[in-house]
Amino acid sequence: MPDYVLLSPNALLIAKSVPVNNAIAAVYEIEGGAYRARHERGNTPAPTIEFGGRVCYAAWASKNPATDSAE
Repeated sequence: MPDYVLLSPNALLIAKSVPVNNAIAAVYEIEGGAYRARHERGNTPAPTIEFGGRVCYAAWASKNPATDSAE
């Protein structure tokens, strides 16, 4: 699949809210956080938004595993 999508008649899709393959896992590895596979599921934006919050606040660890979710 190309890095871009040309839509008819004359629109070019340049961005969408889905994670780049393996990029999230790489960030967790670099930052030493507990990887959460749910952040790479692109069927809803919630996991990607949660990951963005974790990046913003450097919140890599889970304070309470019972509430560690995108909800």
